[in-house]
Amino acid sequence: AANGLRLVHEAVIRYWPDALNWFKNKKDFLKKEALYRQKANEWSSNGRPAEVEFITQDDVEDAAEILSPYLRDWGLRQGSADSLSEYDKLLRDYCLFVFRQSRTPDKAIKYMAKPAGTHVFRAAQYGMVGLLDAFRQIDPACLELPNNDTGNTPLHGAAWAHADTVEYLLRQGVAPAPRNNKGWTPIAAPILMGRMDIFRLLLKASKPEELDAPNGRNLLHICAEYGRVDMAHLLIYEGLDPGLPDDRRWKPFHYAANSGELEALKFFGKFSDITETTGQGFNALHLAAANGHAAVVHYLLNEPRFHQHYNARTEEGKTALHLAAENRHGEVVSLLLQACDPNEPVSKAQSGPGQNFRPLHLAINGRGYSSASDDPDPIFETAAALLDDGRTDPNLPDGRGRTPLQMAASFPKLQKLLLRHPKLEAAQPISEGGETPITVSAKLGDWESFRALTKRSGHVASELADEAGNTMLHLLSERNAPPDLIENTLANLAPEGLNTLNKEGLTPLFSAIKSKNWMLVRKLLEFKGIDPTLKGERKPTALMLALELKADKDTLDTLVRVAPSLFTETDYFGWTPLHRAVAFQQTDWINWLQNNAEEPKTLWEQTDLLGRRPMGLASPSIKKKLGSSRESGNWPRPRSWDSGLEWKPIKAEDKEKLKARIDPVDGQFTVDEHADAHTAVLSFYDPEKVRIIRVKSPAWNYSGLNVYYLEYEENLFRLNGTSPPIHELNSKAGISLNPENVLDYLRFFCFFVRGEGGPFLIAEGLAQEEIPSSLTEVEREALEKVLRPACYNGYDEERGEFLAIATIYYSNSVFFADFAIRNTGMIEMIEDLNAIENLSAGIARPLK
Repeated sequence: AANGLRLVHEAVIRYWPDALNWFKNKKDFLKKEALYRQKANEWSSNGRPAEVEFITQDDVEDAAEILSPYLRDWGLRQGSADSLSEYDKLLRDYCLFVFRQSRTPDKAIKYMAKPAGTHVFRAAQYGMVGLLDAFRQIDPACLELPNNDTGNTPLHGAAWAHADTVEYLLRQGVAPAPRNNKGWTPIAAPILMGRMDIFRLLLKASKPEELDAPNGRNLLHICAEYGRVDMAHLLIYEGLDPGLPDDRRWKPFHYAANSGELEALKFFGKFSDITETTGQGFNALHLAAANGHAAVVHYLLNEPRFHQHYNARTEEGKTALHLAAENRHGEVVSLLLQACDPNEPVSKAQSGPGQNFRPLHLAINGRGYSSASDDPDPIFETAAALLDDGRTDPNLPDGRGRTPLQMAASFPKLQKLLLRHPKLEAAQPISEGGETPITVSAKLGDWESFRALTKRSGHVASELADEAGNTMLHLLSERNAPPDLIENTLANLAPEGLNTLNKEGLTPLFSAIKSKNWMLVRKLLEFKGIDPTLKGERKPTALMLALELKADKDTLDTLVRVAPSLFTETDYFGWTPLHRAVAFQQTDWINWLQNNAEEPKTLWEQTDLLGRRPMGLASPSIKKKLGSSRESGNWPRPRSWDSGLEWKPIKAEDKEKLKARIDPVDGQFTVDEHADAHTAVLSFYDPEKVRIIRVKSPAWNYSGLNVYYLEYEENLFRLNGTSPPIHELNSKAGISLNPENVLDYLRFFCFFVRGEGGPFLIAEGLAQEEIPSSLTEVEREALEKVLRPACYNGYDEERGEFLAIATIYYSNSVFFADFAIRNTGMIEMIEDLNAIENLSAGIARPLK
């Protein structure tokens, strides 16, 4: 999630220039607010004097800006004791005190560099009658001055919350019904706020023809929307039509239903046919159901005039039940099921994702778009309400052949509920050519449902497979199923099922090893015809995997008894188990292999893709423990990503040019005269075209922060912890990898591409400067046993990939990793194995 947020932030900054200005303006505003809080404290400490020397015009303008974002709490709610902390009350009082010194009614206010009204408008919004009167003496016409951006007048601003201010403005003769740029008059505000006192003042001053609203509405539509029946009575007395349709053919009662105002619906329903529809075919029941207003739905279901309209459809072909389901209103769905069919599809001919949707489909998948990120609770509650109805059929597919069980793939809790439904067809595919409910239950580890579905279907579970090529034996093996289910599956297993490879390249035996189900591993090895050497590409051997996952002695013994060739079987590096045991410095593995092989000496003679024997991968400590005088490869010194780089200072004139391009870094770090800027070339890029730039400054209050860029043809690529800048440069400038520099690139890439826990540091030894100095002695001893220099393991001609292993220090853990590095610079981690967890410190090398 943190990575996703960072990527979104970078995308906004990089591809939406206005966002950078927004962040800068917000930062400036917060600094200004912090300064004013300090001034407010000083003002309070001095007893809140009524006069303060040296309040400038700039001070007044700053106060006006700070008042802008807090209008709702400070102006409309008038800062009640319940709504404001003492901290905010003091800032409000001080800003109002400073703002009262204004003598420029028409002065424009800017908030975040955008128009935010005028001084006279802000005074009206905050109910500052005394200041308004001072403004009137300066310029009487200012009391009707409209804002340039919205057209709102001071009366518009005051009408939200300040009866005394409205009364003052009307007494000064301002027009009672000026229209803003959207056509609204001030009287709409007290309707929204429920302020009868302000409403009466403005109603008394207005003419009947001034009581309308934009888009063909009159003020009764607004009263209906906000449930202001008392105000509606007064407006009807003034001659407004309670049955007037607006431009969308919405009458007041439609607005009441849409917003859940039951009393307003009852009131306005007296003046119209309550079953009438809007321009898009929505009746009151549709609107209430779509918005989850259970009380209104309950009323309409018992309204005699609606008895023939429960299943009426909108122009989109949806009933009220469809609308309630797609908006995930479970309580309303339960009410509507009293009168609606839970299996009825949307009637309008559709194509695309929403075709042939029924209420249960809509509850899970909303309006037809992906629901993976939706809140699961309303979805579950709505689907549960439908499934509680005995008429609901959970097997019905949508127009693309997907059943509710398939559509609920992102919601395991809901899938489990569906699996327990008595009408669910156990062996019916949940999508065209897809898996069955039995398979889904196995994947979820829902063994109660698995037993019931298997019994109900009569199908032999071992015959079923999913889209990933898993047999039921794969699934049961991965999820440590109860022994009786595995026994039943094995009893019905065809011989070829023992050695079936799924799309990941795993047989059921490998799945059992990966899940550490050692009892099942031994059980599978008892079957005649099982082949422990069978595996997919880029997979470790069965013996390697069992050793890595700490299989017990009985399991290891059984493996090599069934397949003695596993001692010398090789992986994608050409490594035998002994190669990997030595490379990972695992003395327990080495001892077991030597003690159990019929001819241990032959294990030491095996060579990998580069012609290296196991001892050629040994660390000095391993060689010492083995008391070996055998051949040994050179044990390289630990290297960091920048080991051997020749950093050269950037010349003063070039530094100024660089500053002009990057200052401030990320909108927050200033590149001042004290900043250091250096450059170097990297072995895997053309030194004439690409260079890396490092910038740091003692003025940055951020320990250890270095900022890096890659430069190519006057383009800068900020190395910010994500991979896109590197891949973008690789595609534009090209990258030249070979056996001599590919490990340099791996170190570089893993340092600069980060997760939430920091860099994926290639950790090669305790002498490496990135290794935290705060680690305990015990932790350092543990690290010494696993850290090793990154190792080049050959080139795969067919795939165009370099192969390597390394130990990775990420967050507070260390693990071994196998890598494939493509000629294009893309990197894949093929396999990984945890070595150490829960270290007391991570890698502290910030980039931003």
